[in-house]
Amino acid sequence: MTKAEGGKKATCDGAEGTSASRRVKPDHCEQQDRGTKKCTDDNGKCRPDGTLTGHSIAFSGRQLTCFYTNANSLTGKFDEFKLRASKYDIVGVVETWASDKIFDAELAMEGFCLYRKDRPGRVGGGLVLYINDNIQSTEVTDFQHIDFEESVWCRLSIGSESLLVGLIYRSPSSLRANDHKLLEILEVAASDRMSKR
Repeated sequence: MTKAEGGKKATCDGAEGTSASRRVKPDHCEQQDRGTKKCTDDNGKCRPDGTLTGHSIAFSGRQLTCFYTNANSLTGKFDEFKLRASKYDIVGVVETWASDKIFDAELAMEGFCLYRKDRPGRVGGGLVLYINDNIQSTEVTDFQHIDFEESVWCRLSIGSESLLVGLIYRSPSSLRANDHKLLEILEVAASDRMSKR
């Protein structure tokens, strides 16, 4: 059994592997006038559980379904999470609150490859990107030189086509320097040539 090393770990299903202040609204909420926020799904309806679902991406002749959520600590909600997320192809989770003390096996979902990045040295944060294991995926480390605090990337391959998939979390209290790194990583990802082969 291995733990996540260096805050980052990628594995497929079955591999081993104080609390932060709680936000009232999830990150995908849109800021509106006078500081109010509105969380909506694809149909413009509010979702009481704070998840954003029902998105899909056309890729290599098939529709890939996506699920995103801010878990605000995943381990205590993992059984419910697995029930909700297991029907999707791509699942992104931010604020996992996982650390190197949590094995990959504790976060593994049957039928999915796991790409993980914990927030080292601090409580909170953390990302997990799950890719359905019927889609070939490999971890992408090309963007590590940018040193943006929280992102995890992988490349999906179906036939001769390739798709770069990233999960990024930007804290509301992010420093300006980290914001600049976010823009830089997005520019590099947008110019990624492998996805266009």
